[in-house]
Amino acid sequence: MKLDLDEWIQQHIYFLGYFDYPGVQFLKKNLGEDDIFIDAGANIGSYTLIAAKQVGKTGRVYAFEPAGAAYKRLCENIEINEYSNIITEKKGLLDMNSTIDLFLANKTNLGMSSIYHHDSESGTVERIETTKLDVYVDNQNITRVDLIKLDIEGSEMLALQGMQKTLEKFKPKVLIELKEETHARSEYSINDIIGYLNSHGYEKWYIDDKGDCSRDIENKPEGYYNFLFIPAIPETSER
Repeated sequence: MKLDLDEWIQQHIYFLGYFDYPGVQFLKKNLGEDDIFIDAGANIGSYTLIAAKQVGKTGRVYAFEPAGAAYKRLCENIEINEYSNIITEKKGLLDMNSTIDLFLANKTNLGMSSIYHHDSESGTVERIETTKLDVYVDNQNITRVDLIKLDIEGSEMLALQGMQKTLEKFKPKVLIELKEETHARSEYSINDIIGYLNSHGYEKWYIDDKGDCSRDIENKPEGYYNFLFIPAIPETSER
């Protein structure tokens, strides 16, 4: 990967070989040949590249990254690794097809760019294109979705509202970063997101430090923010 060692996430990748070890292990354990992965908030490609390796030549990775600098580095890293199964989109996933202002993060943490004002912003605003995932899936004739990852700095609820048909039709697993401080900037709380997914038949899990799914939410590591939502298995009545 092409890395900028002034940037926090890229420092982790350079010195440790990864960023977000549990999330990386989860992808390796849960994505396989022919799978379809949606990476919303792809940043420079730390998840995208791993997913591309896992799904193989017959699978697909759709990587959405609206911030110009991060998108440029994402494309460079895909080219370096010579993956042909990744489709990149310089767009944000929201609840509408439109354009909107993105408040860019400072260069020490590119992943903090957000449609909401925040402490880490650089003072630069970039006009970005947005799309509903439902519209994108229809336009691209995507016939299945296995896993969606959302790390879009407070916009997760809006993105979920734009993928209602996708959730109902394909029932993908949904991996979301949920931070109180991030969602405090938006008009939706973490409980709103959980409630929305519950109403669409999803149950909340979290990813433990080995990348496995756990229901033991109360004993999750302090400061851990990655939650997995899995379609609930209907209970069968005994006769």
